[in-house]
Amino acid sequence: MLNYLLPYTVWEDGPTAAMKHITAPSFEREFEQILDDYRLDLDKVIIAWTALNDFESSWGQTLNEYVQSTGQSTGRALIDLLIDNNLAVLCVVDEGDDHHVHPYLQHPMCMFGTDAIEMPNGKVHPRAFGSSARMIGRMVRDEKLFSLEEAVRKMTSFPAEWFGIEKRGQLKKDWFADLVVFDEQTVIDNATYKSPRQNPDGIRLSIVNGAVVYQDGAVIKHDDAPGKYLRCGVE
Repeated sequence: MLNYLLPYTVWEDGPTAAMKHITAPSFEREFEQILDDYRLDLDKVIIAWTALNDFESSWGQTLNEYVQSTGQSTGRALIDLLIDNNLAVLCVVDEGDDHHVHPYLQHPMCMFGTDAIEMPNGKVHPRAFGSSARMIGRMVRDEKLFSLEEAVRKMTSFPAEWFGIEKRGQLKKDWFADLVVFDEQTVIDNATYKSPRQNPDGIRLSIVNGAVVYQDGAVIKHDDAPGKYLRCGVE
């Protein structure tokens, strides 16, 4: 969220009082200094969604592109964006290099998972569409960080065991049938920050609780969604 850039003092009196702080005339200079201290590259932060559809044209723009389009100073443009949207501006950050995290991924206690915030028609983070395929295609096949078997374990049975999610993560009789069939030679992520809603290549089939939900590039809908919330120690 863009409001994560706001200083702690803005939130000291609670979220309902935050608007009072950022509308103060003196806050613009303070915010400009904060952005400078962060050394934040505004070309790496992308607006994914805003509370008001009036700003939909900004979805997919970097903060720098948005600021330039307003003709205002950086601080003023971003403060006004937050005020107009009641502080609800979702951003994604294109930052870092995969090689920086390779040692962590290879650690024996590392498990693979991901999350993403979905907003109607918004620009989601590309990990929502490509993280697992990226792990197999880039980290296993291309970078050879670990074996395919170890990567699959880090995404399935290891987290299921660690978090106490029963009867999942392995192929066993009477366990839930959650399966992904993929081609290890072609699987790759296609999602980008500018075009995040791109399905990966190489995924043949996805099965949730025994029901086929994705096959050869097409989502298969069911009247009753086969998935369910998973809780520790609960089937």
